[in-house]
Order: sequence, then C-alpha cells, then structure tokens
Amino acid sequence: MLDVFQIADILVEKVKKEYKEDIAVIAYYGSYALGKANEKSDLDFFFIPNNPKGNEASIQFIIDGIGFDFWPISWEYAEKMASFEDRTTIIADSKILYVRSEEDENRFNELKKSIDNMKTGSENRNKLLDQAITELHKSYLFLYKMNKDEVKNSLTLMRVEAFNVVTTVLKSLALLNQTYFTRGWGQNMDQISNLSIKPDLLENWINNIISLQSCEQIKLTSEELVESVQNIIESQQKTTSEHQAFSDVFNGYYEEVKSNFNKIITACEKDDLYTAFFISIQTQTILSYFLGRAEHGVWYSDLSSYQIVDDLYHQFHFPDLIQNSNNLRLLKELVIELEDKFSKLLKSSGVKFNVFNNIEEFRSFIEN
Repeated sequence: MLDVFQIADILVEKVKKEYKEDIAVIAYYGSYALGKANEKSDLDFFFIPNNPKGNEASIQFIIDGIGFDFWPISWEYAEKMASFEDRTTIIADSKILYVRSEEDENRFNELKKSIDNMKTGSENRNKLLDQAITELHKSYLFLYKMNKDEVKNSLTLMRVEAFNVVTTVLKSLALLNQTYFTRGWGQNMDQISNLSIKPDLLENWINNIISLQSCEQIKLTSEELVESVQNIIESQQKTTSEHQAFSDVFNGYYEEVKSNFNKIITACEKDDLYTAFFISIQTQTILSYFLGRAEHGVWYSDLSSYQIVDDLYHQFHFPDLIQNSNNLRLLKELVIELEDKFSKLLKSSGVKFNVFNNIEEFRSFIEN
C-alpha cells in the first residue's frame, strides 16, 4: 500500500525550503483523516497561502495509479467553509501537517472551533435555516431546466439535473440539521438516513431517481422531493421564530411605505404605466410578507407560495393593487383606499407614527 504520508513529507519539505513565508498551513482531510482509507485512497490535502506567491506551490500528480491534488484555499474561503457556506468537512475534519507560526495555527483552530459552535444554539440554528433556504433556491433552477424539451427527451440530461436537485436538497437538509456530510456523495447514505429532520420518503425518492427509466417520472419525483423539503423549511421557520407584537413588526413601516403610495398616485396622474405597475406590485407584496411576519411569526421566502400571504392581505379587506396595476384611474383610487385602511389598522394596533406638519414641528421633536 502506497505510503501517502511520505508524499506529504516531500511537499512539506519543499514548502519549508522555498515557501516558508508564503504558506501558512498545510492540512489533510477525507478518508485518511477519518480513518477510512483503502489501498486506492489518495491523500486529500490542501494549503492556505500567506500571500499570492504561495499559490505557486499547487501541483497535481499521479503516483502508482493514484491521483493527488495539492491545492490552495484562501483564508477567506476557509472562513466560508467554517460558516457552513461551502464544503465544511474540509476544515472540520482536517488534520494539520505543517504550520508557519503559532498565530496561523491558532487562527486555523479557531475556524474548527467555530464549526463545532455552529452545531448548537438557537442563534446559529436560525442562521443555518436561512442558508438552507438559500441552498434550496438552487434546486428550482434545475427543476426549470427539466421542463426544457431537450432534457425531457434525454435520460442522460434528465439524470444530470436530477443529480443536481438531489445534492442541493441534501445540502439544504444538512443545514437544517445543523450538520455537514463527512463523506462524499454515495458514501454518505448512512448519515443521510440518520438525519433527524428530513422527509419520510427521502430514501425512497432518491432510490426512485436513481432507478427510474422514465424522464417524466424522474422529473415528478424531483418535484415532490423539493416540495417536501420546502414544507419542512416552513415548518421549521414557525418553530424557531420568535413571535413579535403586531406593533413591533410594523413600527416605522408606514413612514417608509408612504413614499410608495405617493409614487403610485403620481404615476397614475402622469399616465406613467411602467412606474405604476412595478411600484404597486412591489408595495402589495412587501406589505403581504410583513403581514405574514406579524400573523404567523414567519418571514416567508419567495420559495413559499405567495398564496399564503396573499390570503392574509385579503383577510384585512385591503384592495388588490396587483390585479388592477394596469388600470391607472382605478389604481389611484385603490391606493388611496389602501393607505386609509392600512393606517387605521396600524393605529388601532398601537403603532405610533412620526408625522409632522412642518419643519418646525420636526425640529421641536428632534430637540426634545
């Protein structure tokens, strides 16, 4: 069996001789770090350059039929890994082969410590929940591509997009569980099965995507998988969010949205269809999302069906600007109606406005 650490020693000696001030850390991760290497395993190692010259030490090579990649990552990228933004396991499970200084070693170990901290605590949970939403966003691009004719008629192209969906969904689930996958795709099924937060049919859906021969069935299964994770995310948002009083959610909101009301009215009076169209839709959707936060305690993302917050909007009997966004005469009337109803709702809920009739009133308020 090839002694991969002899190879690492050769590279470390090279760095000590020619890049002593240019490379801060050399470390390895993967199967050898986890104690799961076999005779065909390579040594997954990387280094962190201290300056641009350090990048020159990068080299890719093959020895005895085994490929190696000695590659650089910046401190900034290492910090992203430690924040669960990308390839966290590289830092989390790594072992140091070389450090330039005690300062570099401490900095590197602090990154590893931050990974452990991210696994616990409600504050970190909310942060990783946001990252899970961002990750799941990517899956919708792949679902969209599945509807293209060239993909629908090619099992190869469909499986590529399904692979993208599955891996993106799994990354999202790992974040929901405040963890990361310690092994590569296909080797991490045990860890996937042991996730506490996941769809009940997750393994079935993955197996179906692997085995199905029908492009249409692969697409439908992928859609079901993404939708199920989206539902879990919404459920997690409700359990982790801290409920705020209606007045706290909308404190200062009327003062902000007032300018939008004015813009729509002015656009209607000037027969400016484009401004009226965009600002009216923007105003109603943002107000609807604020209502969702106030009523359900959730900041719904655009992954959620807009129907959820649209229903809330109409429960308050607010006029529909969106439906009439291209009828400027009617839209102006509806904006005036909305402002009146909305301001009355806020006042009845205890929201106070900072409204002044002139500069002197404002000056007196600021001074006192």
